[in-house]
Parts: sequence; C-alpha cells; structure tokens
Amino acid sequence: MAKDLKSKEFKAKTPVGKVPILETEEGSIFESGAIARYVARLRPDTGLYGKTFFESGQVDAWIDFSTYELEVPLEVWVRPILGVGKFNAAALTKAKADVKKALQTLENHLHLRTYLVGEQVTLADIVVASALVPSWATCRSSTWL
Repeated sequence: MAKDLKSKEFKAKTPVGKVPILETEEGSIFESGAIARYVARLRPDTGLYGKTFFESGQVDAWIDFSTYELEVPLEVWVRPILGVGKFNAAALTKAKADVKKALQTLENHLHLRTYLVGEQVTLADIVVASALVPSWATCRSSTWL
C-alpha cells in the first residue's frame, strides 16, 4: 500500500498524495469530509445533507464543529495513549478541558432535540458520532473527563 501511494498513478488522482480518495466517473475527490459531503449530496431525497439550504448550512457548521472542537483535542488526547507522539501533561489537560466544553455544547444543543439538524439523522450526526466513538473506546475509564 505504501508503495502504491508513491506511484505516479496515485499522485495523479490526488494533489495531496494521501488517502482517502474516492474515484468517480468525473475524477477523484480527496479528504474524508469532502467525500462524506459528496456522498450525502448524491441523494438529496435522503435529507442526509439537510432538507433546505439553511439545514445544509447547519450540517456544515456541525461538521466544522466536529473537526475543530472535537477531533483536534481528541487527537491530542488519544495519540499518546496509542504510542504516537510524546506525552505532554499541559496539552493533555487543555485537550480534556476542550473536549469537555465541546461535549457540553453538544449536550446543551441536544437537550431538547433528537438530532443535531432537523428532525432526522443527517451527516452532522454521523460525523460527530464518528469522531466520538473511537476516542471514547480508547480513552474510556471512570475518570474519562
């Protein structure tokens, strides 16, 4: 696989030279967020990207929230547990505080609703859950936060 990522054929498919990529009849799409958005937009009738332009904007907002407010601090937290990167106590303390704040934001938003956007599951729910589940499985303990 690593050898394939260095091939001219692979590099022609993605300007960043990394996976994931999605090959379509029209060309390649790179980065997981872009791929998820593309797939959700393929079938507007599913409502995965929201039912209105406003809901689509809300879906984008929650995806960005997941990326910057959840995934970044969760990565700081998880990497040393997995043996990737060096342990930094100050960074871990800040990451835990940032995750706690993000989880409180989610709790506050979901307190009176079932889904992040609208009245059904959207890509926003899927992206946030996808960010949380692996990290929770890695970090869970009686003192998770």
